[in-house]
Amino acid sequence: MLAGMHRLNRLKAETFEQEVYNRTALVSEFAKATQAYISKQTKPAIEAETEALVLEGMSSFFATRSLFEEFNKALPEYMYRAPTLNPLNPTNQADEFETELIRRFQADRNLPDLSGYRQKNGVEQFYIAKPTEVRASCLKCHGNPDNAPKEIVERYGKTQGYLWTVGDILSASVIYVPTADLRAHQTVLHRTIVITFFFLVLALAGTVYGLFEGLINRRIVGIGKALSQQASSPGSSIRIEDTTADEVGMLARQFNRMADALDISYQNLEKTVADRTYELTETVHSLKKTQSQLVQSEKMSSLGRMVGGVAHEINNPANFIYGNLKHTKAYVQSLLDLVRNIFEEVPPEKLSDNLQEEIEEIDIPFLEKDFYKLTDSMEGGVERIRDIVQSLRNFARLDEADIKTADIQEGIESTLLILQNRLMATPERSSITVEKDYGQLPLIECFPGQLNQVFLHVLNNAVDAVEPLTERAPLIGIKTEKTSHGCRICISDNGVGISDKVQASIFDPFFTTKEVGEGTGLGLAISHQIVVETHGGQIMVDSVVDQGTSVTIVLPLIAAKI
Repeated sequence: MLAGMHRLNRLKAETFEQEVYNRTALVSEFAKATQAYISKQTKPAIEAETEALVLEGMSSFFATRSLFEEFNKALPEYMYRAPTLNPLNPTNQADEFETELIRRFQADRNLPDLSGYRQKNGVEQFYIAKPTEVRASCLKCHGNPDNAPKEIVERYGKTQGYLWTVGDILSASVIYVPTADLRAHQTVLHRTIVITFFFLVLALAGTVYGLFEGLINRRIVGIGKALSQQASSPGSSIRIEDTTADEVGMLARQFNRMADALDISYQNLEKTVADRTYELTETVHSLKKTQSQLVQSEKMSSLGRMVGGVAHEINNPANFIYGNLKHTKAYVQSLLDLVRNIFEEVPPEKLSDNLQEEIEEIDIPFLEKDFYKLTDSMEGGVERIRDIVQSLRNFARLDEADIKTADIQEGIESTLLILQNRLMATPERSSITVEKDYGQLPLIECFPGQLNQVFLHVLNNAVDAVEPLTERAPLIGIKTEKTSHGCRICISDNGVGISDKVQASIFDPFFTTKEVGEGTGLGLAISHQIVVETHGGQIMVDSVVDQGTSVTIVLPLIAAKI
């Protein structure tokens, strides 16, 4: 049926083309007959009667055009034209489309004709064009205008249509015929074919369905129901009674054998599942316990190298200085009071010249005023040291259950403060420059201590990546920006970069490229867990070897586990 429909469509297309060519041939033969009549009948008769040039009876093209003007009054869609690039009669001037046809004949003189379809004023037309070569007889009217017949000059003047050359192609005969009625007929025919094919398909489908339903479908449905019951009720004794010798009967027997095997397997499955469930429960419990221990171990390991005894060692002398400043101020105040009392009892002019000069050099009023400024600044410095120590303690505090509204940028600054010693210059490299581009971030509901761990791991890795640099200055960039649902933090470096192979495993637990004893391979794995699982965010790594690495962290406004 498909082949028949395809064949009908081809026949329809061939019929359409044939009808179009038949119409064109009729117009062409009419034009040829008119030109032959002029050449063989009227032209010789007129020449026998007069020497004057009578275009209406002697020019075949003139007569043909005139006859078609009358013909077009009845059938305006059928046209015959002899368009010319340099005509005597302006009505024969080639339009843009016809000019292109003539140019193609000029370019390829072996072209016998050109045909196709065109749209003009919204109407489709089929055209066929044939080239017209300038012959010697043409030069009688189209040669030198000074030698042209006076009838030609009087009618058309001497401005155009002359100086033709034998062998040139300056004109073509073009026939246009309408195709709209043929297209409409084709549409009706196509609709008829489609409808007929549709009903044939329905009839065939009905016949096939009836045969399939009676012989196969009902039995297959029965097997399907049995399979469904077997799947929903494992261990049930479901069997199919079908003893036919065809393929469906064989399928039913195979089902019965499968059901027997499933009954045996199901009897052993429950015990196996119970045993495995217990083992998995114990394993999961052990893994959770081990994971918590590893997280704590990695956190304390990272902090231990940098924080260690810093807080204790700094805090003790800072408290000592802060406590003694109060006594120092009291002692100096007592000495200054004593000096004032001495000056009241012993005027300076009674002192020796040397003492007077020394007193003037010391400038006791200025000393008293500047001394309190110095002690105030010392107190401010000690308080700053105590704040730093407190920041170190806060950073290292375990706060898994401590959900807070936090400023992410403050956490980054605290992390940079802890890493300050790693950023300073070493004998092997210059100091590491940290470029910050902070945006206006909202406060985030999060676990600040855990996020500080993430920043510490990422910044530590960035420092490790830029430390080997010798040909360019080490640089770490930190950029934060607000997103529609939270914030984005990008930490980049211009270090050694990471290969594609390493990037594929970068978040795997225990995966590390560092030497034994230098890393556990848990830093980025824990960071991934904190960002993705705990906070419902994203962490992505983009790196190019020998160019640098960029770690992007995206956090929502509210952590996933809040």
